[in-house]
Amino acid sequence: MKNRLIKKALCVALASTMVFGDALPAMAADGSADVQSAQAEVAFAEEASITYFSVGGQDTVSSGSVHISALGYGTEAVLYVNGAWYDSWTDSDYDGSWHVDTEFRGVAGATYQFKLVVSDDNGQTVSQESGKIYFEAPKFSRSRKPSEYVSYSTGDTGYRELGGVSVSFPFDSYVQNDIWYEVYRSTKPSGGFTKILSGVGYMYGASEVRYYDDNVKVGNTYYYMVKIVTGTDSYNKTSRVVETSAVAKVDCRLGTAELSVDRGAKGADITVSDYGAANQFDLYRSTSKTKGFKKIKTIYTPEYTDTTVKAGKTYYYKVVPKYYDASTRAVSKGTASEVRGVKILMGTTELTAVQNTKSSVKLTWDKAAGANMYEVWYMRSDISGDRYKRAVATKGTSCTIKGLASGAEYSFKLKSQSVSGGKVICENVTYKWLQTGYTESVRELEAVSSTVSASKDKKNLTIYTNLKWNRVWGASGYKIFARNNYTNKLEQVAVIKSAARNTYKFKNTGSSSKGIKYYSAYVVPYKGKKQGEMTSVSVNYIPLAKNVKAVRKSTSEVRVTWSAVPGADSYTVYRMNPVLGTTQWLGQTTSTNFSDRKLTTKLEYTYFIQPSTIVSGVNCSIDYEAAKQYKAVYTHAVGTPKMSGASNTGAKKITVKWSSVTGAKNYVVYRATKKNGKYTKIGTTSSCSFTDKKAAKGKTYYYKVAAVAVNDGGCAAQSAYSKTASAKSKK
Repeated sequence: MKNRLIKKALCVALASTMVFGDALPAMAADGSADVQSAQAEVAFAEEASITYFSVGGQDTVSSGSVHISALGYGTEAVLYVNGAWYDSWTDSDYDGSWHVDTEFRGVAGATYQFKLVVSDDNGQTVSQESGKIYFEAPKFSRSRKPSEYVSYSTGDTGYRELGGVSVSFPFDSYVQNDIWYEVYRSTKPSGGFTKILSGVGYMYGASEVRYYDDNVKVGNTYYYMVKIVTGTDSYNKTSRVVETSAVAKVDCRLGTAELSVDRGAKGADITVSDYGAANQFDLYRSTSKTKGFKKIKTIYTPEYTDTTVKAGKTYYYKVVPKYYDASTRAVSKGTASEVRGVKILMGTTELTAVQNTKSSVKLTWDKAAGANMYEVWYMRSDISGDRYKRAVATKGTSCTIKGLASGAEYSFKLKSQSVSGGKVICENVTYKWLQTGYTESVRELEAVSSTVSASKDKKNLTIYTNLKWNRVWGASGYKIFARNNYTNKLEQVAVIKSAARNTYKFKNTGSSSKGIKYYSAYVVPYKGKKQGEMTSVSVNYIPLAKNVKAVRKSTSEVRVTWSAVPGADSYTVYRMNPVLGTTQWLGQTTSTNFSDRKLTTKLEYTYFIQPSTIVSGVNCSIDYEAAKQYKAVYTHAVGTPKMSGASNTGAKKITVKWSSVTGAKNYVVYRATKKNGKYTKIGTTSSCSFTDKKAAKGKTYYYKVAAVAVNDGGCAAQSAYSKTASAKSKK
């Protein structure tokens, strides 16, 4: 009230100034509090006004936001967007003025109108309204079609499973305005679309709408489309569709897989391609292209070798793709592939040649599928016109060729043969080249083992790596080099003055402050003063984790344990599935045990451990592949039911009861008339009790039960038998 009186007095004073000229200065000189207050608030005598009001510079906005600026006089300025309050500004400089400097982000496809309302203390208001501002909506590309793909993953227990569907709908160009969209799906190419996602927005810079649908099933075809909408908020009361995409088709059905068959090293190599959602295949085989096909196996990987074939025969194959849904236990089947045939000759094999004396070479090889005889031939490859000579014919897998020249080059030939009746039915040939005597570099250099010691605080460690290589005949010895990471200089670590000694224990140190000293070692043969070429091997790996064991802890857990590795900071646990051809990362731990609860029955798991330590930021973990040599193989069995007992519950009736087993689909009941006699299956049930209704009066019967579970691949597995329970039928 006082302020209003002061402002009124101030207005009178201003008027007096206009008439009497120096009245206001005289009042100021008076120095009274009311007069000074009136002077301080002189600006508030201004009436509400809008001096300037600007909303962007154009009617259509494509830059993501519109800039709003305004200034004027009054006590408060309020900005309304489409009639809804947006923000307000008041006097901040005590001079009666206000100013607006703000950004407004609109939704693509929506139209906005801005209104500025200014008021003063006298209750007077003034307002000003902008024109309609349209935030440009994106256009879906008509030249680029929607893209889609179906993703698959390795499930928790190892089997391949459908992941989901990803669809992308591209725009003509990048869009800066905020986008709100809805996703629709149908199982029909037109009509029947249901909204499956709404209210989702993209910030500026979008080039497409992308959606991932994980609620899909194998066997269906899905159709997707996207609608760009304005949505509803404080400023848009009604949602409006401003753009609709083309329809994207995604096929999750099982079609016809492609099949190829080739002669391989161990038999017939089967490759399945274009199999879509399938996670297993029924493989059929015949010796006729048109009839007699029999299922020989269900395979779970697209590559498989049939090792049961015989040399000299022609076989025909076809596959039927399938998908087993572990959650619903449903099986979907595709159609059989085209028939493919292959004539089995000899399997191939690798040939290894190592010089073991000055004048002899030892050759070794693996057995070739279908072979019952091997011939070894050799010749000088550095002499023009030399011809192969047969060294030996053997049923074994190794031989030694003597009397060879030193410093010569030889070509060895292995013929794997199928011999019948003294005649060679078919054969395969494998070659190997070797230079005898002195060579410029060592062969087969490897780190065969390592040990490590570490300080108690793990700030310092020492790695000892045992190196081994094939002897270089004719050499004077070997030199060991390594590049020092501290000085970046190549150092000669040792000199071995005997060519017969082809091993060396390499010492490598490291600390948390300086890191590891060496990454690699180099072995170089020398002959007199002539030095050969360097061959490298890593020497910064800590040892492998040994004594890996996997022990069943419960119906849903296996405990993996291993021996500690000195200096190791952590251990990574991996699990391979040989049947499925997959390797899974399970986790990382600082302890020497790990519990795996992601199991399914009747599936072989192989566990191996990768230890690692960080030395000043350098990971000294053992090679992933090398870690597989110490492993534990484990197959999770179905739990065994615990028998509760058997009792005579009625005329010719004996009821057997047992405890439930986790994961069991049903139970099989067996009966015998003697405890150690022959047990016969008498029934199957999904409950934990069974009534035998054919128990003759006066007889004693013995019962045992086995649980049956179906794993995540659809394979049934039966548990061990329970302990027996007996009862006499007295009624």
